Amino acid sequence: MTDESNTERYGAMEGVRGYAVILVFFVHFMLPVVRDVLHHPNITLANADTLLLKLLYLIGKSHYGVDIFFILSGFLIVRLIKKETKFKYTSFILSRFFRIYPAFIVALIVATYFFSFHFKWFDFDLKTFFMNTLLIHGVKEFGVKSYHVVTWSLFYEFIFYFTVPVLIFFISGDSLKNKILLLLALGFLLIPSSYIRFEAFFFGAMIASFNDNQLQNWANNRNDFSLIAGYIILVGSQIFNINFSNWYICFLILMSLLFVNICFGKGILNSFFNIRYLRQLGNISYSFYLYHTIVIPIVFTHIIKKYLIDSVHPLITTIAAFLLTFFISGIVALLSYLIFEKPYFFYKQSRKRNSLN
Repeated sequence: MTDESNTERYGAMEGVRGYAVILVFFVHFMLPVVRDVLHHPNITLANADTLLLKLLYLIGKSHYGVDIFFILSGFLIVRLIKKETKFKYTSFILSRFFRIYPAFIVALIVATYFFSFHFKWFDFDLKTFFMNTLLIHGVKEFGVKSYHVVTWSLFYEFIFYFTVPVLIFFISGDSLKNKILLLLALGFLLIPSSYIRFEAFFFGAMIASFNDNQLQNWANNRNDFSLIAGYIILVGSQIFNINFSNWYICFLILMSLLFVNICFGKGILNSFFNIRYLRQLGNISYSFYLYHTIVIPIVFTHIIKKYLIDSVHPLITTIAAFLLTFFISGIVALLSYLIFEKPYFFYKQSRKRNSLN
């Protein structure tokens, strides 16, 4: 594998991150558009009786952007474990902590200020805030109020970080592939349906258990256009009353196939996800993910509702709202990345250089 192809492959992964965060953005952007711009109380399968409402319903069902992040995490973490000749669990957990927590804690404080003190959507409680810092709100059964709605996914991330390396180490046998396959099977048997989205990590881990040559061969033997068509059909099928668990497993299988073609193929999918702007968005996708749900209500409350709604055509209002919220979210995400994420990468690169010397 040449350096150039390595750059293309990991560049495509950044593009996948960029695409995933766009999907998540649209989920939260469409809520105020439907409510405030279209004056529609809520779009459900039952009342989506026009083509526009069906399209908006599908956009609002793009929560699977988070699951794409989970597949990526499963892949990258298992690749990291494979690469380490002497895997150090404590160092790994600390590394994950310093990668995730600085940006998360600051975003949580900002979200708490705006949602509790500025908008007054809920009363602040110090104990609940502390439990949010520990990501306990990610456990539905505990009933902890989420002070920053998107951060539930970080609980899933850390459960994967804490458990999977240990399980891989303790399961007997030398084949990483067989170990991951066993974990995947156990996940289907033991994980409750309410936490089925945790399976996405195992699909990414399963991909990571194969070597690059195998993945490249598989990507070259699968047609990009057939996978794209399958993806469009599967996403569109959400307008029908389909069991979520069944739909979700189909999504994970198809998205895993797409992931291989995107990152290890040489076709249109690889080219698309290597688009520079999509990759740049992927670089700041974590901070974008953390801040877009804060920016959207601020823009709608203080700009869109005051100056555009009911005085400008709904289409123009929606476009203006999209441009404003997306641009401001990007600026805030870039600042968060530079201040709270980039130092982590700089430190890792410095350590790597020092170890080589």
